Amino acid sequence: MMMVKRSGRWFFLFCFALTLCVTTASDLRSQAKRPMEIDDLFRIKRISDAQISPDGKRVAYVVGTVDKDANKTNSDIYLVSAQGGTPELAIGGEKQERHPRWSPDGKTIAFESNRDGSMQIYLYDVGSKAVTQLTHISSEAAQAVWSPDGRQIAFVSAVFPEFSDRPFSESDRANKEKQAARDQSKVKARIITKLLYRHWDSWVDDKRQHIFVVAAKGGEPRDVTPGDRDAQPPSMTFSVGDDFDFSPDGAELAYTATPVPVREESWSTNHDIYTVDLNTGVHTQITTNLAADGFPRYSPDGKYISYRAQSRAGFEADRWQVMLYDRAKKSIRSLMPNWDRSAGGPEWSGDSKTLFFEAEDQAEQPLWSLASDGSASAPKNLTASGAVTGFSVSREGTIAFTRAQMVRSAEVYAIKSDGTQEVKLSTENDALFATLDIPVPEN
Repeated sequence: MMMVKRSGRWFFLFCFALTLCVTTASDLRSQAKRPMEIDDLFRIKRISDAQISPDGKRVAYVVGTVDKDANKTNSDIYLVSAQGGTPELAIGGEKQERHPRWSPDGKTIAFESNRDGSMQIYLYDVGSKAVTQLTHISSEAAQAVWSPDGRQIAFVSAVFPEFSDRPFSESDRANKEKQAARDQSKVKARIITKLLYRHWDSWVDDKRQHIFVVAAKGGEPRDVTPGDRDAQPPSMTFSVGDDFDFSPDGAELAYTATPVPVREESWSTNHDIYTVDLNTGVHTQITTNLAADGFPRYSPDGKYISYRAQSRAGFEADRWQVMLYDRAKKSIRSLMPNWDRSAGGPEWSGDSKTLFFEAEDQAEQPLWSLASDGSASAPKNLTASGAVTGFSVSREGTIAFTRAQMVRSAEVYAIKSDGTQEVKLSTENDALFATLDIPVPEN
């Protein structure tokens, strides 16, 4: 009996000592780190727009930094091997460099920058590292997209629609003169006669988002979507990136048009997909759904146009489904009619057999894959945790993406198209987060 009591006493002392050790170790760990403070939000580098080269060997991405004292941000473009390694600064400076897009041959990166004052499209030669300015448009240029043959680049510019059907030199001069008159006028009051006159922190100023096409070697761009209508949704409610795309032969362009008639666009969600023949200028409406359609993407084999669509007219929060338009049959079908999730913008695999997209699930946003022939009953989850906030797919099947975690800001990753061989490619915020004591949330 005495032995039992003695053993119990030693067991109690052992547990107390173990608890003391664990508590001491925990205190030491917490002393090595510190709670997050408000200035850490300014120290965190903003990682975005992971773009993989066509051959799947390298990834370009954007790093944004905040200068709190100067009250400004700066963004630069980095390159890193898709297998992992040390990222290198490729395109940088004191201004904004962003939206990198690889040419089909992988030799050039188109990007947008305000390095010379206004936002324009520039070309970065990956071999020589030389930068040349492609556009010189008074209304600025953004969102460069290459044609598959590498001969043309499409971009978006906000223009006064009343000049948009004129030759470029004339319309550009008229846009410049009207904007200058507004800027120089002593009268700053605005007369508002219709809704959608402002988006967040920017005035619309009666301008329209039009798509222009310019030769990759330079020259005068063409406004291929003239008229009093946006060819790119100005609201992030309906836009998930570059909402237009070239056909594989470069002869056609598909885009997302805002609702008509104009007086209805303030409360209508009826965005539609159009195509424009770049040789004749003829526009063709391919969707007649009364709810929102957007983000068209041609399959590499040219047979289909994928896009995403809602089904309830006027309901902005409706579920987005991945849709497929058969170009030969002119028929449309949903690839996920019974899947209870809302899809982001779909992108094709190089063999036209698979579509990839983001979709929220259980408070996270994984990357998913879906067979384009409709054979799968549900999409496949490719990423285990976190929120994928942008991705791109190479011809051979490697996917680059950015992903944020509940305890970490976004970094760049790469995986194979089946979800295997995940590699972390950027470490921009590792040093900072190594010093922070951030509680891990539980689902």
